[in-house]
Formats: sequence, structure tokens, C-alpha cells
Amino acid sequence: MKSKRKKWVFLVLVALIVVAIAVLGKVLFDSMQKDKALDLVQNGYMGDFNMVTTKEVLDDYPRDQGTQKWEAEVEEINDEKRIVVKYSVV
Repeated sequence: MKSKRKKWVFLVLVALIVVAIAVLGKVLFDSMQKDKALDLVQNGYMGDFNMVTTKEVLDDYPRDQGTQKWEAEVEEINDEKRIVVKYSVV
């Protein structure tokens, strides 16, 4: 009787560990994707203006009202998940 109980406890613990690893992997993967998207936008160019990056243009823009804030968020647009990079002055 105790042997079966130990097996069930062991199986439940293994299942919980597997689920925890899967969730952690998903969170880390999403975080890496957000970082990549943020880097792509910051180091990209604005149309035909290929002498300076987007980040360089916005860094030089006067911001008397606060400091820059770059955010990458996962949003669902037309039933597709996309990473949206937002820039604001706070």
C-alpha cells in the first residue's frame, strides 16, 4: 500500500517539475523574443534615412518632460500574437 502511494507521489512530483520547466522555458523564450524585437527596432533605420538608427534619432530628440522608455509587449492582433515595441517619454 505504501509502495503505491510513494509511486504516485513520485509521479506527481515529476509531472510538476516537467510543467515548471516547460513554463520557465516559455517565459525565457518570450523574453528573448522581446529583447530581439526591441534590439531590431532600436538598431533599425527609418525608411530611406539610413545614416542613423531609430534609437539615435530618438536619443537626440529633446525630451524636456521626462526620460525615454522602450517597451516590448506581446499583443494579439487579428488572432495573431505579435511583439509590439513602444517608445514613450515618461
